[in-house]
Amino acid sequence: MKPKKTRFLKQINPKGNQSVFFSTIDYSNEIISAKSKKSMDSVNNFTLVTGIANANPLVGFLKKKNLQFEHLNFSDHHEFSQQDILEINKRDLIITTEKDFMRLKDHVVLKDKLFYLPIKVRIGNEAAVNKHIKDFVKV
Repeated sequence: MKPKKTRFLKQINPKGNQSVFFSTIDYSNEIISAKSKKSMDSVNNFTLVTGIANANPLVGFLKKKNLQFEHLNFSDHHEFSQQDILEINKRDLIITTEKDFMRLKDHVVLKDKLFYLPIKVRIGNEAAVNKHIKDFVKV
């Protein structure tokens, strides 16, 4: 087990009848707009727009791919104002999270240049999680 997981388990100190499962986020290799999809390998020089609590994992993923981008980092659950939309619209290609895409997609001025990067949650030891759930609900 990785040291970070071991430290976390030690901190929460689960009881014998409690199970702890870890999950990670996997980022897609394509971005999606309302009308099309593009490979992440085909994009560079874009603006990343985030309104999430912690954009560091996403920013790290994009930097690891050696992509060039500007990051407009808004607070979690940010209500995009008309001024925000005007500022975002100055960019040629905008990539955001799926959550923020849902809040920005209805702004017509962004329509053809707004994309989101899908994520997939991966649960470690998925078989044990499924067994735990089935045992709990007695399926």
